[in-house]
Amino acid sequence: MRRLATSLVVAALAGALVPLHAAAALGPRPAAGVAAGPAPAGDLDALEARARAEGTVPVIVELATPFTPEGDLGPVGRAVQRHVIDAGQEALADALAGRGGTTRREHVTVPLVALDATAETIEALRESPLVARVSEDGLVETALAQSGPTVEADLAWAAGYDGSGRAVAVLDTGVDATHPFLAGKIVDEACFALGQDGSGPVGDCPNGLATDTGSGSGSPCAANGCDHGTHVAGIAAGDGTGVAGAPPGGVARGASVLSVRVFSEFENEPLLNSYPCGFTGPSPCAKAYRDDVIAGLEHVYGRRGSFSIAAVNLSLGSGLHVAACDGSAYKPIIDNLRSVGIVTVVASGNDGSGFGVSEPACVSSAVPVGSTSASDSVSWFTNTAAFLVGRLLLAPGQDVTSSVPGGGYDASDGTSMAAPHVTGSLAVLRQRYAGAPVDELLTRLHATGLGVTDPINGATFSRVRVKAALDAAVPGPPTGVSASAGDGQATVSWTAPSSDGGTPITRYAVTASPGGNRVETGGGTTTAVVTGLANGTAYTFTVTAGNALGEGPASAPSSPVTPGVPAHDHDAAPDPHDVRGQVGISPGTQEAHLGYRIATADGRLYSYGLPRRREHHGDVAGPAGGRGGRDPLGWWRLAGGRRRRHLLLRRRHLLRLHRRHHPQPAHRRHGPHPHRQGLLAGGRRRRHLLLRRRHLLRLHRRHHPQPAHRRHGPHPHRQGLLARGRRRRHLLLRRRHLLRLHRRHHPQPAHRRHGPHPPPARATGWSPPTAASSPSATPASSAPPAPSPSTSPSSAWPRRARVRGYRFVAADGGVFCFGDATFLGSASGQSPVPVVALTR
Repeated sequence: MRRLATSLVVAALAGALVPLHAAAALGPRPAAGVAAGPAPAGDLDALEARARAEGTVPVIVELATPFTPEGDLGPVGRAVQRHVIDAGQEALADALAGRGGTTRREHVTVPLVALDATAETIEALRESPLVARVSEDGLVETALAQSGPTVEADLAWAAGYDGSGRAVAVLDTGVDATHPFLAGKIVDEACFALGQDGSGPVGDCPNGLATDTGSGSGSPCAANGCDHGTHVAGIAAGDGTGVAGAPPGGVARGASVLSVRVFSEFENEPLLNSYPCGFTGPSPCAKAYRDDVIAGLEHVYGRRGSFSIAAVNLSLGSGLHVAACDGSAYKPIIDNLRSVGIVTVVASGNDGSGFGVSEPACVSSAVPVGSTSASDSVSWFTNTAAFLVGRLLLAPGQDVTSSVPGGGYDASDGTSMAAPHVTGSLAVLRQRYAGAPVDELLTRLHATGLGVTDPINGATFSRVRVKAALDAAVPGPPTGVSASAGDGQATVSWTAPSSDGGTPITRYAVTASPGGNRVETGGGTTTAVVTGLANGTAYTFTVTAGNALGEGPASAPSSPVTPGVPAHDHDAAPDPHDVRGQVGISPGTQEAHLGYRIATADGRLYSYGLPRRREHHGDVAGPAGGRGGRDPLGWWRLAGGRRRRHLLLRRRHLLRLHRRHHPQPAHRRHGPHPHRQGLLAGGRRRRHLLLRRRHLLRLHRRHHPQPAHRRHGPHPHRQGLLARGRRRRHLLLRRRHLLRLHRRHHPQPAHRRHGPHPPPARATGWSPPTAASSPSATPASSAPPAPSPSTSPSSAWPRRARVRGYRFVAADGGVFCFGDATFLGSASGQSPVPVVALTR
């Protein structure tokens, strides 16, 4: 309830919140190679007012020089960038000469300068083109507030991973190197502490100066709260093996520690109206300047060649930020560290907010850490924010027992206690995955963590489980891969792999061979359709599974399948809408039966055909190679009323196709067609069809407001220019145009799925059939009836037959054709086997 109340206050004030020690951002960093203009106003006015009242105010100046994290540069690039930074710092010092300011620190690897600025100094910074950003060098605090459950460190130790050979840096109040829990672990020490006045060479380091290195320089300060650094170091890397009364150990109990003290001793000064420790807080207290923290981070960056540093721990912070704060002065050095594989882990803060975190946890390249309780719920005091989903981690932060100066142990609460759990986990992971990029290590922690939802903002974050992160791997190969072919595609099925790698499978990828066609699906399915395959080509398929860590090995290939036109059972009971038959008429035959049906890959059947008709063509006898009378196939050339009948049937078929693919079109709202009930005949039926076509055209124009056919102006028959015969011609052209439009807007309709029109086929190697029968009774796969081998040349088939305007299945069963096709007969006088067979 305390956290909820705090969050409601933060939410109400989020728009107007200005943290006491927040950075006064003056604008974005200029692009590389682009000179910055004068620093804009903003909070500079407040800093200038303070400087006039107090004499000076500590500030951090970011130079307007190009900057790239040094890990992304080569040796020459690093040297050049440092030279540019040094030159910029000298130029700024010259520009501020005589303005009363004092330089406190110039950084080497990042374009920053810390100043004690007078009002005149701030005015000069405001106008200087050398400056990109100015912010107050405010104070930060330790992130103390309670502690919790294990993060599987003991399981990682049992597996042989305890962070041995790796180091963690603790930037804090100093570490007691003589404590038994940390004996022999402190391998490097340094101090950056300007002291309360923050000026001159005098500071709070053990040597009495603002900077100190060497043995003992990282020892704890003496103010209240200075036990914090020893407690944090013990959580990250303490080792209780053989130590009486000690905890079993920190998360990375085999790791070593770099102790960097960045906190100074501050006292309340009522006579000066100065209360850095608070009005009621204990005095003296431990506080740190932001620039001291940046200097400590830069020191760690410089020691990367001497130690294998996995992470830096910052259990400190200030302010509350409701969005990423990449304008922070911390970001350049955090980027430098990350570019060489060192993660900066930062406590999220203890304001109890569900909408923001402290600085520098808000920097996008840092890793913010919140606290959980023993019951794996978000601690009441911890800060989280929905904009940090996928970045913020959770760890135990309540009632955590660890070392304190003087050889004892104590329990503490806070995100300060949560952060070193993540720091130690990174050292353990780095021991096993020495060369892995930072992103992979963090992905392991996020993907394998226990999901915990913050009730304040509804966001879910991962509570670290280091052993699960160690064991996480890509999924195994799927099994039982099988495929079934369709027209230009295949449906592939498989069984999920036996191992998901310790994290949920998020995707599958199916790859065809040959060709490499690849299809990806979600992790919740075990089937996929691979399209774009060539009919007649044999394909095999492999499947891979992927999770947050990557894609696993490929499965064994499926058995080969060959896409093509689906086969059909010619012996099945006939469909009442199916008209079957074959092309081919032997001499003397007076009847032919034309019909065929197309099957699409999804199993739908489309029937085409004409009712059975009789045609008397007379005697077809004649010399070999001659036409010998009327063409026996000439009945296909339907003329007059019979051709109109065919066109009406054709239109009806197109309407059926349209209704099948558009199950509830607008024109269905008017009920069934009246002519289906036998109410319209003759002229009234034609009138109905014309009205029907007009209605369909109106629908088409409504859904396609500027179709191509509107470019030709109004219909000419509306002007009374076309007579009856010319009107029919116009309607035929009109229908042809509509069909073209239909194909343009539906580039792969069912009846077009069977490929392009094949070239005219020439039959070779024909042999005469041995029996004659009615073509309509002949199975579709057999030859048509024909005369016996002794048939004289005068009774032979014609050499050539012309077929117009129909759709066929080629003899190989693989291709549907539309349009004219020429079929050549035999010059030997023998009856040919049909070039084209029409099947179901």
